[in-house]
Amino acid sequence: MIVPALPEYAEIAIRILEENGHSAYVVGGAVRNALLKLPVHDYDLTTDATPAEMTAVFHNFRIIPTGIRHGTITVMISQHPVEITTFRTETAYEDHRHPDQVLFTRTLKEDCARRDFTINAMCFNPKEGIIDYYGGSEDLKNRLIRTVGDPELRFNEDALRILRALRMAAELGFALEEHTSQAILNQKNTLSCIAAERIDAEFLRMLKADYCRPILKKYRTVIEVFLPELKQASEAQWNQACSMIGSSGIEEGERLAILLHICGCDDTAAQCLRHMKVSTLFSATVLDLIQHADVPLKDRCDVRKLMHSLKAPFAMYADFRTVIDPSIEKKDLLSYRRQIINDQDVIQLNQLNLKGTDLQEVGYIGPGIAKALSFALDGVMGDKVINRKENLMGYLKTNGF
Repeated sequence: MIVPALPEYAEIAIRILEENGHSAYVVGGAVRNALLKLPVHDYDLTTDATPAEMTAVFHNFRIIPTGIRHGTITVMISQHPVEITTFRTETAYEDHRHPDQVLFTRTLKEDCARRDFTINAMCFNPKEGIIDYYGGSEDLKNRLIRTVGDPELRFNEDALRILRALRMAAELGFALEEHTSQAILNQKNTLSCIAAERIDAEFLRMLKADYCRPILKKYRTVIEVFLPELKQASEAQWNQACSMIGSSGIEEGERLAILLHICGCDDTAAQCLRHMKVSTLFSATVLDLIQHADVPLKDRCDVRKLMHSLKAPFAMYADFRTVIDPSIEKKDLLSYRRQIINDQDVIQLNQLNLKGTDLQEVGYIGPGIAKALSFALDGVMGDKVINRKENLMGYLKTNGF
């Protein structure tokens, strides 16, 4: 088995603990990703040292008491944060999320037994190599997501593990082990106990992942627990949305917009986003994409009008629109936009050679001024009138303004 190479700051943390009579291991995602030859961003350690003992051992370093009640501190080593947690076990979970009590233990195996999935329960120490009590390395080879222990119990303890499992499968391209998969479907309603913000984080990461398509197709009923608006979609709509979302090179915002639009949720998209409790900017962007899903885009005039009203980034819209309508070429949309910008085409009121004061002088009043200016701008964007004051005044008069 390949032995992970640790960065110096992680080796320093392990060495200091060992020199003070404690054991220490890198655990979780760092070991998994190293074995998969994927980037490792964080090196979390587990140790038999208690929080008090860790604080004494690292007294010369800056210590952040990240979750000291649960045995976790963060030590800054060479400007890198290293999260270190005491070996622990957990009692029953009354709320499907948080253990009633956390107990410290001196046994590594007991600590690994509380972890969610076998591929996250592997540990590594430079002297001892890989320690794998629950078959994580074999599951890595077989590209499987499997819980540590009884999957029904593990998902009932912490329902967020359901979405973690789906997200990891989507990111890694792994399958869910048979009993783990069935337990996800059996326990899906416990997700109603989880805060929307935690669900959103996992779901959006899953949507962004390269292998999200098969997960969406198979676990639709799980997603409907926290996005009930999607229940209205037919099987054909759902399958179409899954197929489109599988397109490469698009982000989670575009993928969510595709899912809601293709599943017929245009009218309930705002409600759906409120359920998710995403940021105001993210919500506004997704809604803007959906609201512009069907606007005409046959020529440069149409693209001017789109640019006038679109609030979402144009490149994001181009990705979204060309996925839901393959007859439209992304390069054509971007080319039109480039021409419009380079030629300084009129797409906003402040570019119009007609002002509200000009209209006031000839008798326009109140809301009529705004309506007339909007009509004139639409005419210029549609190549129906030249952007000169006299032409615009004549155009308004001809059209009954």
